[in-house]
Amino acid sequence: MVVQALEGARPIWSLNKRYTDYVKLHEQLMPFFKMELSRTGSLNVLPALPSKLVGQTDMELNSRQAQLETYMS
Repeated sequence: MVVQALEGARPIWSLNKRYTDYVKLHEQLMPFFKMELSRTGSLNVLPALPSKLVGQTDMELNSRQAQLETYMS
């Protein structure tokens, strides 16, 4: 994942995370989305986390990387 500032000439950060880091983040976010739904009555849905791959090809890895970038957006 790459983090970049929207304004100015700030540095670009490149973060290397394992899939389990995304799973932990997803699990920690779930209660907040459930609370937001009950508090406001609006549908604020946490997107599905792409599934873990076993025996990945380069094409599958690239696809999952794109899915994780979409998830983080």
